[in-house]
Amino acid sequence: MSKTDNYENEKLKIEKSKLNLEEEKLARSRWWHEDSLVHNRLTWLLQSQIILFAAYGWFARVARPTPKLSALLDLLPILGISVCIVIVVSVNAAWKAQKVLSQEYAGKEFNLNVSDYTSRRGRVAGHGLPSIFLLGWAYMLYKTFCL
Repeated sequence: MSKTDNYENEKLKIEKSKLNLEEEKLARSRWWHEDSLVHNRLTWLLQSQIILFAAYGWFARVARPTPKLSALLDLLPILGISVCIVIVVSVNAAWKAQKVLSQEYAGKEFNLNVSDYTSRRGRVAGHGLPSIFLLGWAYMLYKTFCL
């Protein structure tokens, strides 16, 4: 091999390394985007639940019972449950996108997530928080209509 061939081979290796680095940056950017969506959705869940529970408590304790307020009081648990379901569906969509990304880049020289075990543990809040709020609203609904 001549010096020119060695130079060309080195140049190709460098270009391939740059391409791999750009591919990894793109994959990680997409991964972090989905993580950001999960964060935003869980933040929306917490904020909406705070407002709904505060409204429920206020209407249940402070407001004078009228037919309109009673109807609103009956509606708040249904709204709270609906928000929980929407958040769970949208968080699952982001996690599904991350799973597809992991599969898409499975044979590459880099790994997008730490480990499956760690990723599963990190998802506990994404399912746990909406489930806890959903159970709270289900209890309020039960109290309203069954007791």
